Amino acid sequence: MDEPPCPIFCPVCGQESEARAAPVQQCPACGAQFFIPSSEDAAGAEAFESLADQQSAEQERLNRRRIRAVQLERRSLYRSRTYMLIAALTCLGAAAQLIWLAVEGRQVAPPMIMGAQIVLAAGLGVLSIKFLRRASTYRAQAETTHLAEPTAKPDFSTLRNGSQLAERLTDMVSTKTSDDPSPD
Repeated sequence: MDEPPCPIFCPVCGQESEARAAPVQQCPACGAQFFIPSSEDAAGAEAFESLADQQSAEQERLNRRRIRAVQLERRSLYRSRTYMLIAALTCLGAAAQLIWLAVEGRQVAPPMIMGAQIVLAAGLGVLSIKFLRRASTYRAQAETTHLAEPTAKPDFSTLRNGSQLAERLTDMVSTKTSDDPSPD
């Protein structure tokens, strides 16, 4: 007696249908064409799943490494921003102190020293503004959470289709067979 046809499922839509004798099956629901897996394909599928598991584990490890690198970069940016703020406040404090000394010592100190103190205070004020701008830049960089979209299209001209690998294998096989003496 003939065996009843085995039900198969379409890999695209999941619709159940009956297997035909032809090697290529066609789904009656969506029209997708596919092959019925054989026992050899099952071993290949297991190897493929194992490879996929290895690749996903490697991808997970790379993701963890990337997250750690981003955290370290962000921490260093916040630290640098803090240093810039401390430097700016130090410069402003020194400038305020020089202005105070110039105002308090105007009866005692010569005008030349008083002028130098005011010029130095102005220089420290400008320097504190530079430190504050740098701190603002570090803050903006630290708060950036993603990479900017690329502006140029990728250049695929250097990519190959893999035919050079087949040529290399053919060359390796031909040189190996020409080097090995045949057993006679």
